[in-house]
Amino acid sequence: MLIPSGVSLNEHYCRRWLSIQLLKELDQKLKAGDSSVVAGAQVSQFVDSDSMFLCIGLARPLSLSSTATSSVIIGFRYDKELEKTVKFARDKKIRFMTINETCERCRLTIEECSERAAPPVIYQQEQARIARRQELYQLLNSNRPAMRKTG
Repeated sequence: MLIPSGVSLNEHYCRRWLSIQLLKELDQKLKAGDSSVVAGAQVSQFVDSDSMFLCIGLARPLSLSSTATSSVIIGFRYDKELEKTVKFARDKKIRFMTINETCERCRLTIEECSERAAPPVIYQQEQARIARRQELYQLLNSNRPAMRKTG
């Protein structure tokens, strides 16, 4: 499964993704003079979805450039079969995070997500489009003459 999808240039990826968290942690370590690899795990659930993933990853400085870093994440669809196979999947030390593709597409409020990097403009546009469509549908149905039965 390719994730994220349908994002445009200039959108801000969700700051709750494990890769972003690991890169932030690595940046802090590098500032302190520590260039060791950072590893982590997270159970991620998409906003308004039942789709959950166990993500395991690492971040490290690139060997060819002292200023560049990278992260690699492997995600496994989280279900009962995964819990049977991956014995540590339910470990309480693994953080659970509700995520989305980008801030611009996310319905979470600032109270629900302090990591927001941009306003939810695409989400708001979509909600406005849905509201207009519903209003038009109601308007069309309220002005439609009743069908008469002829005998």
